[in-house]
Amino acid sequence: MFIPGKAFFGAGVVSKVVELIGNGVKKVFLVTDENLVRHGTAKRLEQILEAGGVEVQIFHEVEPEPSVETTDKAAALARNFGAQAVVGLGGGSCMDVAKAVSVLVTNEGSAANYQGLGLVKKPGVLKIMIPTTAGTGSEVTFTAVLIRRSDGFKGGINDEKLFADYAILDPELTMTAPSKVTAASGMDALIHALEAYTSIHATWFSDMFAQEAIRRIGKWIRIATWNGKNLEARSHMQYAAYLAGLALVHAGVGACHALSYPL
Repeated sequence: MFIPGKAFFGAGVVSKVVELIGNGVKKVFLVTDENLVRHGTAKRLEQILEAGGVEVQIFHEVEPEPSVETTDKAAALARNFGAQAVVGLGGGSCMDVAKAVSVLVTNEGSAANYQGLGLVKKPGVLKIMIPTTAGTGSEVTFTAVLIRRSDGFKGGINDEKLFADYAILDPELTMTAPSKVTAASGMDALIHALEAYTSIHATWFSDMFAQEAIRRIGKWIRIATWNGKNLEARSHMQYAAYLAGLALVHAGVGACHALSYPL
């Protein structure tokens, strides 16, 4: 039983990112997507980092279903940049790519070489995950799910070396998520909690996280969906998604996730 990494929660806590990176890191590779660039969220984080004396390179080409090819491109840029840390800003896709890039900076070859379980040889560089949706729980899991364009294969890099060093859970960053995204990501978190709770590997420890996630999602998902500026609702949903991710880490998932791969 363990809690991977360290998590920091609360409105405005994103400002702690420079403190968490530490004085020894001067180059940060920021993985995000075009929407967060367009909304100015990526720029805000870049400004926080630069104000702390950190040089930032932004990669904003992550797709909704991230590919091996995009991840390899990002990793090559990160290596050439000399990245000492990788920050994932966005939903599960951005965070999955960021986690993969972190280990690809220190491990040779394509992301495809590491799709499987326990195939990563060396630890990656420092990685910090900053979710802007309340759903995937990627900020606390050891998986990066990627699609190979060459043959359509979808599989995860599953390795404890992908656990984030830090997760920054700032509900203010989720308030620009549209209703459709809020509802869909909230249901994703609910499925994580339900599958973990009914898993054959469930324990009282994983149930503790799953039950609380289910309770909070049931109470707050509608409010967050229809009133996205409600900070209390956004806070409960982000915390619930994190708890569901913890439940998933300890108990695993079931048929819903297995069926999603061929579909």
